[in-house]
Amino acid sequence: MPGIAPDSEAWIRRKRNVVERFHKSSLLMKLLADKQERPLLERYALAPGDYCASGGGVPIVVKGSGCLGAVTVSGLTQFDDHALGVEALRNVLSTL
Repeated sequence: MPGIAPDSEAWIRRKRNVVERFHKSSLLMKLLADKQERPLLERYALAPGDYCASGGGVPIVVKGSGCLGAVTVSGLTQFDDHALGVEALRNVLSTL
């Protein structure tokens, strides 16, 4: 898409890794780390090449099955990335 940075794919992979490891949104994990004043990567000894503390990864959770994957967005602000991922999931759920 126009305006997408060449490294967006890497950001998406790193945000998705956060969701897959913690089964929580990457934005929630970032905000929790900020609140505790301890960087996410430092707290969990995560490699910066594989994980990032930034919003945009939203877990796909199915009742009775747990976290099955993630919708991941990159290219906007971390809050807008998160909101777009949530909106996409809501749109899919509204068609079921």
